[in-house]
Formats: sequence, structure tokens, C-alpha cells
Amino acid sequence: RITLLPASLRDGWAQLDQCHTQLDEITRAQIVYRRGRVRNRAVVSMHGIGQARVEGASVQLEDVSSAASLCVRAESRVVHRLAPDRFVVRNGPFMRRFLDGFYPMHVTLDIRLPPGDWQLVESVPVVQPGFTIRQDDHGLVAEAWFEGKLETEFYFMPAGSNQGTAD
Repeated sequence: RITLLPASLRDGWAQLDQCHTQLDEITRAQIVYRRGRVRNRAVVSMHGIGQARVEGASVQLEDVSSAASLCVRAESRVVHRLAPDRFVVRNGPFMRRFLDGFYPMHVTLDIRLPPGDWQLVESVPVVQPGFTIRQDDHGLVAEAWFEGKLETEFYFMPAGSNQGTAD
């Protein structure tokens, strides 16, 4: 879940609550974040993991069981202002990589918007098989089933605006 606060539109930082489930059983693994885009990481819960610790731009895992789960809270710089009343939320790349290959992955993004009447005007990728978007009064939920790398962009402007689509 990415929660945009009113300050997010000024400084680009949003609250990130990220959970990982169905992890592979392995002695050691890591969840890596892009340096400079995530700060104040903290492990808030874990199950089926011997140890989880924040180290640099990553969370290091040890003794991961097949039923393991991990939740991390952080701040993520994902909001980019395009104009006084337009912004984009950019995420990724999401990937599940082992040695030189990628494995199938399922990502659910729950984006909660700041106060105001915002409308989604464009997304990258567009809605297609394996990538869906549901909107509600508080934001949107995007679901992706993929193999490889996924980067997303969601463009917003005030509802009822006639400014066209994103750049």
C-alpha cells in the first residue's frame, strides 16, 4: 500500500507498507530497494523467517521457510509533480530474480490518494490481460501477474479537468 499524504505532492515522499508472501524456502535472500528512493525502512512483522534486518538499501533474510511472510514499512519517493494540479506515481522495478533468470510474480499495488477529487488519466502499462486496475473513492488497486521486470506509472489530475492525458 502506498499512501499519499498532502505533503507527498510537495516533497514526493509517500508512506509504503509492503508485504511479501509465498517466499521461496532458502537459507539467505534479500529484498533490495533503489538507493535514495526509500528511507526509514523497518520490519514490522515476519513469520517463518529466522532473521530479518535492514542493511543499507536492503532487507536481509535468513532461514526463510516455505510459508514465510514479511512486512516492511518505509517512506518511498514515488510521487512526481508534473504541474500544479497533475502528478504521477512511479513504482518499480518489481522482479523476482534468482541467478540469471526471472520467476513469475504477483504484485498488488493499493494506492491511497491525498485529499481531493482525483481521477486517473493514464497508466503504464495500460489495462491488459495480467494487469488490471480497480478504482474507488480513495484511490486504486492495480494487480499484475508477470515474469520479468515491472515498472508502473499512474497519472492523476483533478476530476472533471479537461487537460488531456499525461506527457
